[in-house]
Amino acid sequence: MSRSSGRTSSCLALLVSLAASPSFAQEYSAKEGKDQDASSIVVTGRRLVSTATKTEVPLIETPQSISVVTRQSLELRNVQRVKEALRFTAGVQVDKYGGDTRFDQIELRGFSATIFGEYRDGLRQVSNGSLFFRNEAYGLESVEVLKGPSSVLFGQNAPGGLVNYVSKRPTAARVAEMQVDLGNWDRYQVKADLGGSLNPSETVLARVTVLGRDGSTQLPGKSRDDRIYIAPAITFQPTSRTSLTLYTQFLKNESNGQPFNYTDAGGNFTKVRTYDPNYDQLSQQQLLAGWTFEQRIGDVLKFRQNARYGEIELHSKLVGAEPAPVGQTIITRLAFGTDARLTSKAIDNQLSAELKAGDLGINLLAGYDYTKTRSRTTQEFAYGPGQGVPDLDILHPVYGTVPIPTPPSLGTTRRSDKQGGFYGQAQLKYSGWILTGGVRRDKVSSTDNESNESATTFRVGLTKLFEFGLAPYVSYATSFQIVPGFDRLGNAFVPSHGKQIEGGVKYQPRGFPGFITASAYKLTQDNVLTLDPEAAGLGFSVQTGEIEAKGVEFEAQLNPIRGLAAGAAFAYQHVEVTKSNTIDLHKTPPGTPKLITSAYANYEVPDGALAGLGFGGAVRYTGRTWADQQELVRNHDGATYFDGFLSYSWTRFRLGLNVDNMFDKRPVTCNFGYCYQIAGRSILGSIRYRL
Repeated sequence: MSRSSGRTSSCLALLVSLAASPSFAQEYSAKEGKDQDASSIVVTGRRLVSTATKTEVPLIETPQSISVVTRQSLELRNVQRVKEALRFTAGVQVDKYGGDTRFDQIELRGFSATIFGEYRDGLRQVSNGSLFFRNEAYGLESVEVLKGPSSVLFGQNAPGGLVNYVSKRPTAARVAEMQVDLGNWDRYQVKADLGGSLNPSETVLARVTVLGRDGSTQLPGKSRDDRIYIAPAITFQPTSRTSLTLYTQFLKNESNGQPFNYTDAGGNFTKVRTYDPNYDQLSQQQLLAGWTFEQRIGDVLKFRQNARYGEIELHSKLVGAEPAPVGQTIITRLAFGTDARLTSKAIDNQLSAELKAGDLGINLLAGYDYTKTRSRTTQEFAYGPGQGVPDLDILHPVYGTVPIPTPPSLGTTRRSDKQGGFYGQAQLKYSGWILTGGVRRDKVSSTDNESNESATTFRVGLTKLFEFGLAPYVSYATSFQIVPGFDRLGNAFVPSHGKQIEGGVKYQPRGFPGFITASAYKLTQDNVLTLDPEAAGLGFSVQTGEIEAKGVEFEAQLNPIRGLAAGAAFAYQHVEVTKSNTIDLHKTPPGTPKLITSAYANYEVPDGALAGLGFGGAVRYTGRTWADQQELVRNHDGATYFDGFLSYSWTRFRLGLNVDNMFDKRPVTCNFGYCYQIAGRSILGSIRYRL
C-alpha cells in the first residue's frame, strides 16, 4: 500500500459512513426505481444525444458518426479510467501513451483530442501546458464521441472530433448503491451513489456520488494512484416547464510524476527506471461548480443555459534522463518541478424552436458561448550532480540515497485565453429526408502569442430515414484551432483548419435493441507547423504543413436476445503527412496505427437455477506503429489483448470480477522520443449493494 494509506483509509471510512447514513437514505421518496441490468448495453436510435446538435435529436437522425458508451457498459467493465471507457469505440486510440496515469490522452481518427477535444456536459474542459482536468468514470452517466470536425457548435476543436463526458444528475427514481473494489497493485476502493426525490411532489431532486481510492500501479518501487471524488447535485423543477440543476465536483489525485523507463541512444527501451520513487510525485486538486437551466416558452421555444467555473491546482516533481552515448552506463539525470494553477469560466446560452409547416418539420437553434481561462505556471529545473541530481548507473541502479533538493526556479509564466462564438443551426424534416446545416463565427484571443483571431466554420448534412430503421447520410464539416507561437519574423501563427467529408449508414434493428453504424471519411488539417527552410537550424517553423486522414469505420452494439450484450468496432485509417519541409513528408505520424479493432460479449442468465450468473469476454487489437518520423523503427507488429467478465447477482447484491489484459502483454510504444509501456494485467473484484 502507498504511504498515503492512513490518510486515504480515513477518507474511505468517511465515504462508507456517508453511504450508510440512515438520515440521508430517509430523504428519498417511496417511489422505487428499477434496478438496471448491467449486462444490457443498449443504444437505440431513439436515444437523444444532445451533444451532436445541442438539441433533442435522435441519434439516427444526426448526419455524423457518433458513439455512445452507456452507464451499463461502464458498470459491466467496472471502468477505472475514462480512456478505458473508449476501448471498444471505432476510430479511437487510447494506448498510444501506455500506462501513464497522470492524465488521459485520446486520439480520434489519428488526431489528438486531449487539448482541444475534451468536454464535460457540453462545455469545453480547457487545458494549458501541464494542466488537464481529470474525469472520474464512476461520476459519469455516459460518454459521447463525436467524430470529425465539430467547431460549428463548440468553437475551436481538434479535427478528429471531441469526447463529451456526461455527468450523473439527479433523477426522480431512487438511486442508492455502495460498492467496494479490491484489486492487484494494492488497489482498495469504495464508492457510493445516492439520490432521488426529496419531496412527494418530486419538484426537488438530489444526488451525491463519492469515491475514495488507495492504490499503486505496475511501476516498481513506490508508486501511487490515490483519488478522492465527491460530486453533489440538486435539481429544482417547480413546473414541467422549468428546471434548474446546481452541481459541484471535487477531485483530488495523487500519482507519480513521470512513469518512464530509460530509453538508450539507440531507441531501445530498458527496464531501468529513471524516475526516483522518493522524489517523483504529482498532486492535482480540482473543483467544478456550475448550473444547467432550462425554460420552455410557450409550445415552441426552449431556452437553455449551461455555466461552469473550474479550477486546477497542480504540484509536480519528476526526474528524467537524457540518452547517454552508446556503451556508457552512467547517465546524467535532470529534475523538473511544476507548480501551476488554472481557472476557467464558461457559459453557453441556447434558444431552440420546434416548428411545423404542414408535413415539414423545422428545428432551429441559435446560441452564444464564451470561455475565459487564466493560468499561472512556475517551473523549476536542475541538471546533474552539480545541482543536486545524482547520476545513475543503469547496470546497478540505486535510488533515494541522496535527497534531491528543490531545483532552481525558471520563473513564472501567466497566460489568458478567451473564446466567444455565435452559432446557428437548422434541421428540416420532410418525408423521411432530413437536412441539417449550421454556421458559427468565433473570436479567439491568447496572450500566449498575443493573437486575436476570427474564424467561420460550418456543417451541412443530409440523411434519409427509412421506416425499417436504415438511415444513410452524407455530411461536410469544418473546424479550427489556434496554433501557439511565432514565426521567424515575429508574426503570430494563424489558426489551423480541418475539413471532412463523410458518408455512412446507420441502422436500428426493429426486432431487438441495438444500433449499427458504418462510415467512410476523408479528413484534412492545414496550416500545420513544419520547419522553416529559410531558417534551417534555428528552430523556426512555418505553417505550410498538412495532414490527411482517410478511413472506414464500423461499430455495432446489440442485444439480440434477453441477457446477451454484444458489440464490435473496426477502424482502418491511413494518416499521412501530405505537406512538410522535413523528414516526415508522406509518412505516418509516430505511434499511429492503421488498424484498430475490438469485440465483446457478455451473457447474464435471465432465469432458471443459474439466474443472475453473468460471464463474457473481449478482445482488442491495435495494429503496428512506427516509433520515428521516418518510418525506420517499428514499435511492435501489432498487439492483441484479452479481457474477461464474471458476475453473479442476487437480491440486492452483485459480485463482479474483471480481468483486463488477461495474458499480461506489455509492449512498448514510442513516439517523438518518449517510450511508454502498456499497462499489464489488472484484476479487480467488486461487491455492490443496491437498496
